[in-house]
Amino acid sequence: MDTKQLKDFCFVTSSRSKVKDARETGKYRLYTSNDRQKYYTDDFEFNTRGIIVSTKGKPKIYLAVGQFSFSSDCIMLQSQNQLIDIEYVYYYLCAHKEKLEELVKASKGNHINRNSILSIVIEVPVLEVQRKITDLFSYLYKVIEDRRNIVARFPYVIYNYYLTMTNSIESKFWKEYSVDELANEIKAGASNLGISKRELSNVGGVYVVGIENIKHDIFEKSPSRYFQCHEYKSLYKYKVEANDVILSTRGTVGLSAVIPQNLENAIAGPNIVFIRLNEKVNPYFFSYTLIHNPKVQTWIKNTGQRTIINMLRISDIRRLKIRLPELKVQNYLEKVFNSYASAISKMKRIEVLLKELQSALLYDVFISPNGMLRQGNTDNDIDKLLRIVNGKQFQDLSNYDEIIETLYGMLERGEVKQQYNPQTRSTYLVEA
Repeated sequence: MDTKQLKDFCFVTSSRSKVKDARETGKYRLYTSNDRQKYYTDDFEFNTRGIIVSTKGKPKIYLAVGQFSFSSDCIMLQSQNQLIDIEYVYYYLCAHKEKLEELVKASKGNHINRNSILSIVIEVPVLEVQRKITDLFSYLYKVIEDRRNIVARFPYVIYNYYLTMTNSIESKFWKEYSVDELANEIKAGASNLGISKRELSNVGGVYVVGIENIKHDIFEKSPSRYFQCHEYKSLYKYKVEANDVILSTRGTVGLSAVIPQNLENAIAGPNIVFIRLNEKVNPYFFSYTLIHNPKVQTWIKNTGQRTIINMLRISDIRRLKIRLPELKVQNYLEKVFNSYASAISKMKRIEVLLKELQSALLYDVFISPNGMLRQGNTDNDIDKLLRIVNGKQFQDLSNYDEIIETLYGMLERGEVKQQYNPQTRSTYLVEA
């Protein structure tokens, strides 16, 4: 098999777009070095296919197709050879991210330049094999992206439901309360634990609740938030309990979530307050109102911008006014919210399994000595997928049947069928 440097068949393009042009909504995708959030713009700079590579910090790569832009802290690789599929190059680099990471380590300023990236050497099979490999991965990547898009749309469903409630005729008769009237207790988190974020780990006696736990308006228990403390009693005044509402009060102001039932030995960390409510208010309705009620958010934003660093004081929070419906209406929103949270959790678990399958496929195709790339193996896509799945090369198979059906759609189309092996007591897939 031939090995070539990227400069033998690729050229590099730069962009004039700036990160400051990025917006959360827009008609066209704007790729940046930040892979934690999608950005958009109303104009596009390119209409092509290419690989976007971030040039600063930890390298990120994207496959861009169609009309898009990318920020000036990225570059784009494009193919200038009809015998090279740029999508194949993208999947190859996904399997060999160490090649990009080595360039960063070798640079003086933690920076990848166009000359260094063009020096990367990759294995290049014939075009037929390239196309088979891209066909294999493009479907899998699309399924993962579709899952992410579904998760991204979920918040709008409950948000629209909440707005319908708050804009209804009945909402005019909701009673207004100050937070001070609704709270049994409002306390700030521990401002100085004498530890840094780097010292938090997966083990320890005390869990530290922080802004990082608030994701999609839901409390998510990140494993790396523990620290060892032999004097837990001294931190007891910061202890959070189930149904406490946490609210970020410094920097990123106005994020909120409800403490779940199964969180033990937990304390509120810096830059958040915890609010213990009375029987007049449902904590989920209260938390959601803090985040998404337009009037409340405007008040929080305006109040928190009085200093150089955005900050809310407890005295500010106490005088915040909130309108509430009857408790049974609030409780119904909690049911809707819990259904939403359950769906988000399930979708994320499935995405984790899909990504494990993706990693297994990347290894099997591009790295394994017996993979398609090394052996010139041109099995059809179904053969390849069945071999990986039935080989159980990803860890958690608790949703095995659902993942198989979701991922391939093959069962419904009759392309594969399930068979049960009574000796091993396991289910496996075969071609129909």
